[in-house]
Amino acid sequence: MAGDQLLVSGIQAVRRLIRKQESQIARLYVSIEADNSEKIRQILRLARKKQIPVNYVPPQWFKQQGLSQDKLIAARISMVRIQPADNVLKQWIMEDPSKPLVVLDRITDQRNIGAIIRTMVAFGLKFIALHEGTGLIGQGAVQASAGAINKCVFGRFVSSKEFFDLLENYNCFVLATTHKQGTKTITLPDLEWREKSVIVLGNEEKGVSPFILERAEVWLRIPTGEAMPSLNVSVAAGIVIYDWWTKNSLP
Repeated sequence: MAGDQLLVSGIQAVRRLIRKQESQIARLYVSIEADNSEKIRQILRLARKKQIPVNYVPPQWFKQQGLSQDKLIAARISMVRIQPADNVLKQWIMEDPSKPLVVLDRITDQRNIGAIIRTMVAFGLKFIALHEGTGLIGQGAVQASAGAINKCVFGRFVSSKEFFDLLENYNCFVLATTHKQGTKTITLPDLEWREKSVIVLGNEEKGVSPFILERAEVWLRIPTGEAMPSLNVSVAAGIVIYDWWTKNSLP
């Protein structure tokens, strides 16, 4: 166990796991000293087919995770089923594109992830996608969500290129939440929500990725007092989602 997510290690164990139809592997870790065996090549082919990210790590990484250094490969397991982003986008658009899709960009704190999910479900949202660098869904997120996690549909973008290729293909309206100001800045009270809106929430310290900021249609800013120009990401998520709800769904 690493943090609050399960690691499965060893070629045979990982191969059995990745072959399962409903496998919840979120990421593979392969030793840079692993030989190019057919078994490892088979695992990597399946990983590409299932769009599972692969990290190549030094042998000491396995020791740091409490595993034997002779293990050549490990799989980190998510506590929820995570689908390819394209599947989730199709389901979202077919079901109700008037409700925003939420994207977590490099968010790592499990409590923040769980709190965001809880807020989403409270206001009728359920589609959520993880962008590269976002932490896996572990026990901390499950607890913080207070059961809401079981009501969400999860997807994963494997790269920034895939992120924008898919969103442009589906003609989505991308809103990057940020306290920065520029020519694309719109303050939250002035925002007019559209169908296929995508709310991007960024890393706890660094905010939304520069690549996403560069290509997002809107930089969405929450006005605050001078004493504290930025907010915790789960707090910001709650404010933005509540704004959508009051403008579109308030009874």
